[in-house]
Amino acid sequence: MVEIDGVGPHSTPRALVQDAARQNQLLASGQVIMLRFKPQDNEQPGGVGGKVATVLASHGWRPGRYTAARSCIALS
Repeated sequence: MVEIDGVGPHSTPRALVQDAARQNQLLASGQVIMLRFKPQDNEQPGGVGGKVATVLASHGWRPGRYTAARSCIALS
């Protein structure tokens, strides 16, 4: 999962509270690696994509390795 946050939708107190609860659920699933980036991170060689690829590779991720049954994380 890749999520790109903008300041507008995520800057209100209500949005911050909802984001915290949602992020906690995702991380508690044990299926999520959360990375955070600043806009200028994409200006570096390889950009955000390169950093994501490096982290995925370090965790042994390979395309097609995961089944559809485990690809969805239900948020309550």
